[in-house]
Amino acid sequence: MAGRIYHVSWDAATSISAAIDIFEFAPADDKPIIIHELHIWQEGTSDVGDAQEEILGLSWRRKYTSSGSGGGTAVAIPINPSDTAAGFSLECRNTTVANTGSPDVVFMDGFNVRVPYIWTPGELFRPTCTQAQTQFVWRMTAPNDAITLNAMAVVEELG
Repeated sequence: MAGRIYHVSWDAATSISAAIDIFEFAPADDKPIIIHELHIWQEGTSDVGDAQEEILGLSWRRKYTSSGSGGGTAVAIPINPSDTAAGFSLECRNTTVANTGSPDVVFMDGFNVRVPYIWTPGELFRPTCTQAQTQFVWRMTAPNDAITLNAMAVVEELG
């Protein structure tokens, strides 16, 4: 049975100069979530050019037992306007990253800041998280200098 699909994004380009939890999800009781897509892109020209190029580490992690802080909230917008509001809670851009618990690293990759990062895993490889696994984060390592980023994810909620 298909769930409800939501689009979540940052509301504006944000200057990032430290490691961040790009998105942090906390699934609702009996409503697991599945991540279908993630997009990250730099806005502007702050790190365009060979001398500015860098690859930043990205990872999906689950099983943190407390939330990060220092970021903001994001709203999950249903793709189908008839769907209900999302049950999961969501934070974005936490600069004090989640660090309590024994997380599982579900997926790792790298992001070249000069080009948009579009991640659309195959159906069998989409990360899933339940309430029992607590916090579910998409983390990015610290850039060498400040970069201006935007991010968007597509999330399915079951139940």
